[in-house]
Amino acid sequence: MKNSIAKDSTYEHVYQQLGNTKDSIFGTMKDVMIFCALYAVRKNIHRKALQKRGGDSIKIDIFIPEESIIDIIALSDQQDISILSNERQDEKITIFEEYANAGIANIMDRFVNIPEQSDICRIIDEMRPEVKYDKAPIDLASLVRESL
Repeated sequence: MKNSIAKDSTYEHVYQQLGNTKDSIFGTMKDVMIFCALYAVRKNIHRKALQKRGGDSIKIDIFIPEESIIDIIALSDQQDISILSNERQDEKITIFEEYANAGIANIMDRFVNIPEQSDICRIIDEMRPEVKYDKAPIDLASLVRESL
């Protein structure tokens, strides 16, 4: 059974820059992954398999507060309640990894460089045009609550 969530090595530097520096847009790389996965789901971007795992994987325990988000993404993808069973835990994690990978790939395709805070806020505004988001750092919990 998987005990961590992986990132694609192609985007490791992006995760580091967006979620692991003093001036990070997000609080953590975990928050970057969640944002990217939600972005991909919201924009109906197809999952993208990881080509090569890169950097340190993030321990699954770090995601416990956001486990329901991972569950909802997997359930939305599979349309089968059994995806939430312990027997399918690895599959559920893979689905989340692939949506995060698809989201970050799409975001990087949009920008020449790693997106600035204003770029991320613009993406959020596209996802939720009725709510303007200009807080720094990104408060992922509030963003998710606003999306429900």
